[in-house]
Formats: sequence, C-alpha cells, structure tokens
Amino acid sequence: MIIPCNLPNTPLFGTQNSPLLLYVHQIGAEEFNAKNLLAHKHDNFELMLCLNGTSTFLIDGKTYPVRKNDLIVYNRGVLHDEHAQQSYLDILCFGARGIRMPGRSPDAVTGPGTSPIIHCGRYSAYIRHLFQSMVTYSGINTPAEKAISYSCMYSLLNFVYASGITDREPGESQSDSVLCEQIEAWLADNYLKPVSIDDLAEIFGYSRNHIARTFHSKRGISPKQYLTGLRLGRAQSLLIHTTRTISDIALSSGYQNFNSFYYAFVKQFGISPRQFRETYASHVSKNLARKKAATGDGFYQSKE
Repeated sequence: MIIPCNLPNTPLFGTQNSPLLLYVHQIGAEEFNAKNLLAHKHDNFELMLCLNGTSTFLIDGKTYPVRKNDLIVYNRGVLHDEHAQQSYLDILCFGARGIRMPGRSPDAVTGPGTSPIIHCGRYSAYIRHLFQSMVTYSGINTPAEKAISYSCMYSLLNFVYASGITDREPGESQSDSVLCEQIEAWLADNYLKPVSIDDLAEIFGYSRNHIARTFHSKRGISPKQYLTGLRLGRAQSLLIHTTRTISDIALSSGYQNFNSFYYAFVKQFGISPRQFRETYASHVSKNLARKKAATGDGFYQSKE
C-alpha cells in the first residue's frame, strides 16, 4: 500500500541537492544468485526494483518479504543481507551519492521507522518505465541522454521520499530490540577482530545465554551466524571487486587463518572461494555479452 504525503513547495533538487548518479545496473536471476552477497552496506544510496521473483531480505536487522514490483530502499550505511532464501530475482537498480532530502540524513531518502520495502501497486508500470529508461540512456554520454537519466532518478527519489510506510511492530520489547541493535552495531564495527559470545556478554552486561537467546529470538540467527555473515559478505565483495589473493582476503575478512575461512565459505555456499570468483566473473561476462548483443554499445552500464 502506498501512503502519499505532500511534497515541499520548494524544489527538492537544485544547487543544494544535486545527487550524482553512480551506476545503473540490471541483474538477471542467474547473476543475482551467483553474486548473492551476505551482510554488507554501501557508502551511497541504492534503490532496487524487483522485476520478477520472490525472496526474503534481512535489512537493518529485520526480515522483509520481497516480490514482483517491490522497491527495496538502501539508505547509506544500512546493513543488509541479499543472501536470502528463494533468491531468484530479476532486479533493476541504481546508486547515487550527494542526496540531501528535507528532514533526512545525507544519502537517505526514507526516515526512521519506515519500511525499506515499497509496494508500487498501481504505480508499477510507471516505476518500471523510469528504471528501464535509466538503463537505456545512462551509458550514452550526451547532454540530452544524461538529462533523461537524471530526470528519471529525480522522479524515483521523489516517489520514495513521498511514500511513507511505517513498519512498527506492536508489542515488541524495546529493551530486547535495543539490545539486538546494539549488538549488531558493535559487531559491524568489530567483526574483523576476534569476537566471542563471552566478549558480548561482558560488553553488554548480560549472561551468555541471555545474549544468545534474545538475539536468536529477534533475528532468527545466532550472534555467531551474524558475525559469520558479516565476514563472508566482506570476503565475497573482495573476491568480486579485487584481485587480491584468497589467503589475503581471508585475513582481511576477520579470519585468523586460511583453513577456518575456507571451511566457513564452503559450508555457507557449497563452493570454494576460487570457484565463487570464477563463477561470478563468468556470469557477468555472459550477461554483458547478452546486453551488448541485444542493445548495442553504450546502453548498459555495469555496477562498479
């Protein structure tokens, strides 16, 4: 359900708010499953549109179902997990930086207490058209095509800003929820260091059992599983975006040795880190080749 709100009388975009479009990307189901990043966060704003499929994402510590014609909103710095069950999705997305929306943090379009999932409903065809126009024109470096891409981006940002969907859970224990949020925040800042459940108990002043029980009750996973997700998410990103050795990536992802990293990676994904890197590279190459064959050079821009 879309709950519209009135936009300010003054323009939302101008000299004081001039976002930079960083990338536009179309991710097919095959590539999405190959990528399948675990918990990570961006230093920019990202907006996704689900074209087809259903899944479940973990965003900022909460689980959300995602289906066709849903928008997924990632404000800057929000931890999210795209390694979800039934992750067979076709996705369109774009990233932007330098967003200054009224009453929002930098590079944030939705406010506190609002859902990161927007069901487009009767606006679905319009939203899809805006995304597809961005895919078509973002790679053509002429003033006219750039103006079209930015106009579409502004329209999408305005739509998200105007769609206030609250997601408060009635009856939720504030103390338990706050504790889980504090644990997640601490782990996100310290996951590259050696961490144990005893460390969490000492830091937050609760017993080991209370920490484990409360976290699992609220998040559906243990603190150790959450920590593993953060580490493997970083490892996946390094495998995809760098040429660093796998041993170096293991040590840079919070693991004390290669063997423990290798075991955790294979247990989680069913393939080795090297196979993951090669498989992802192969899927991306095939996808780019299909796009170029279908649309010609300049109509597609890969996500960096």
